[in-house]
Amino acid sequence: MINERLRIIWAQWGRYHAVGYDDSTYDNRNLESWRKAAKGGLSICQYYPDNFAEPWVMGPFTRAMVSDRRYFNKHDVSAMYMLIYPKGYWWNHSLNAYLGGRTYYDQSYDPYADIRDYGLNYYGKDAGPFIADYYQAWAKNIELSYHVRDDTNNEERAILAAQQKNFIEPAIAAAKGNKVYAYRVNKVAKLHGLAMNMAEGHRLRDVIETLRKAGKFEDAAKVLEKARVQTDGILENFYALADMNQGLIERAEVGGFIKLGVKNWITEEEKRIAAQDTSPINPAKKFSETEMLPADVVK
Repeated sequence: MINERLRIIWAQWGRYHAVGYDDSTYDNRNLESWRKAAKGGLSICQYYPDNFAEPWVMGPFTRAMVSDRRYFNKHDVSAMYMLIYPKGYWWNHSLNAYLGGRTYYDQSYDPYADIRDYGLNYYGKDAGPFIADYYQAWAKNIELSYHVRDDTNNEERAILAAQQKNFIEPAIAAAKGNKVYAYRVNKVAKLHGLAMNMAEGHRLRDVIETLRKAGKFEDAAKVLEKARVQTDGILENFYALADMNQGLIERAEVGGFIKLGVKNWITEEEKRIAAQDTSPINPAKKFSETEMLPADVVK
């Protein structure tokens, strides 16, 4: 029996922020059970600013924030905790911390509008419009943040390339004459470059599995060697960002869970190729030879 004067603090670690508590697609059974049991009040802990629990290249979680606010209002959730790490530590996503805090203090607040205001002011009048559009795009397609970490597809890789051309490169050029704005824009550019680098690793993984499923084990083994070099390059990218000491990545963590995420699949594919195993690692995933680029076709 829960004491009626006891306030419950509820948290969902590793939550998927493409949906909010008030969305029909959010499985709220656990949250609702605790809300009804919390006679002394319910506090909800949010992980908006947490780059550790969330993607490493992370967009604004505005979709979830707006939905969460609706849920709080409907059910009189009177308190919220937000996990925030120290300034400068790469786990701390300060933009999401700011947007999340403002969303609950001001019920009329539009976090999407503030993303634009942030872009226009923090990155300067010349580069700002490009970065504002860039962050707006990531906020509306927050799924991209998650897929960049684990599993992008052709369409998402095309989106990243288009963003590089339409937002990142023009912003770099626009900020070139101002040291402060150039520094800020280049931090965004470095993380976007990392996202594109990781996405290329996903593409090679898909090519290898497509070849292996077709019984082309020699070809798959040759592409695997390319992937081994490419994923080593991704880790070098992580280390280089860490060594810049700009709060983008923590060097001590690259060799742990980051390395597992980037390279762990290499060993599994190597085993399956050696065993001439055509079964997919993920049976639910659809593959296509359109994942291949001309340079991947081994004759």
